[in-house]
Amino acid sequence: QRFAFSFNFYPYFDPSYKLDSGTTDQCTQALTSAAGFTGSCQVPASVALARGKIRQVSGNANSLFWVGETGWSSPKAHSLGTQMQWCPEWSSTDVFEKYYRDFLDWDIDAGGASAPDHVFYFDVRDSFQYGVAEKFGLIETCMSAKCKIRSANYTSPYNDMFTQEAQSMPWYKWAWLGLGCVVLAALLLTCVVVRVRKGRELRSLQLGSSSGGAASGAGGGKKWGGGGGGAAAPAAASAEADELT
Repeated sequence: QRFAFSFNFYPYFDPSYKLDSGTTDQCTQALTSAAGFTGSCQVPASVALARGKIRQVSGNANSLFWVGETGWSSPKAHSLGTQMQWCPEWSSTDVFEKYYRDFLDWDIDAGGASAPDHVFYFDVRDSFQYGVAEKFGLIETCMSAKCKIRSANYTSPYNDMFTQEAQSMPWYKWAWLGLGCVVLAALLLTCVVVRVRKGRELRSLQLGSSSGGAASGAGGGKKWGGGGGGAAAPAAASAEADELT
């Protein structure tokens, strides 16, 4: 097949979830449905519904169907605007871990004909969406030495490596500073050269205009002199005619 139907499922952002009745910061009931992949939990139920809609549109019960993204945020995503923003447990590390572990254990074939062909987890690292921080990553940044999900006494073998690497390259930041200075100097030099060339071109144009004006004036004087000489010739011829008479 030439394409696949792809859907993203994020119970984390579902505005239909409400705080537990009579509380202002508890969401146990919502978590039972949202943070799981078994039974009537939201993601498996949404997958079955999406498969049915695909069948209605394509008329093909075997169309490729991918779950493009699903994930959970911890700490709380800045873009979370539902009632769940008031529930500390909703964005806790414990729920974050549970959601990821349940995703890994999810038997997608148990959905039978509704099962998706592929599923993808979001995300490897935290990210920004249109400038808004979201904390869905299993690690915080690409340089993180530890995963968010880890034992309390876990020590990363990469901590010492990153420290030694940073200590062995003190010149690194100075190299970037030097490169920046070279680029700035090149830009300034380019500006100076351009201004000098434009100045020379302007002076050349001005000198050319002045020379042209002087030549025009000299040519006009010669023309006037020629005219005077031409007027004297008829006068001399008239005098010779009088003497003959």
